[in-house]
Amino acid sequence: MTNELVIYEGEQDVKSLNSLTSESKNIKRITFDFSSHKLLTQNNISHSILENYISEYEKTVIDNFSVELTSNWHKLEIFKKCLEINDINIGFLLESELLLYFFKIVKKFFGILNILKQEKPKKIFCSSLGNFLKNLIDEKTQLIVVPSKNTDKLEPSIFLEKSLIRLKV
Repeated sequence: MTNELVIYEGEQDVKSLNSLTSESKNIKRITFDFSSHKLLTQNNISHSILENYISEYEKTVIDNFSVELTSNWHKLEIFKKCLEINDINIGFLLESELLLYFFKIVKKFFGILNILKQEKPKKIFCSSLGNFLKNLIDEKTQLIVVPSKNTDKLEPSIFLEKSLIRLKV
């Protein structure tokens, strides 16, 4: 059981949450992505990674569910009506972009549930994952969402959201 849990996703979270100091000796830090893991490692801050909380079986379930969701979401009646043009469903055009997005969301969901089950924290500190966490914790767990220190540099949430075009002038 962990008294306090600090959850990081991205460089901005590391900047926002690193200033937190706690008198509690029973504090655990968990990173949800490589950039926050790398920064904490460079600063010699002890932490775990999300993957430590997801079993091999769950990784397979996450992969399969993400592929299933990506390949079939646009076929659901609620979306189908909006996505059909001349009886052609154009939703399939987003499949390659949405796979990574759905994979990340499903992985976070499984990871958070497993972390809460294993660690049973009394208090959770987070920044960018606040909205995601607030619906998954029970009333006994205190959630402290720390505002991001710098929102000028937002990471893209979908793989192809960021475009790089090289021009020769």
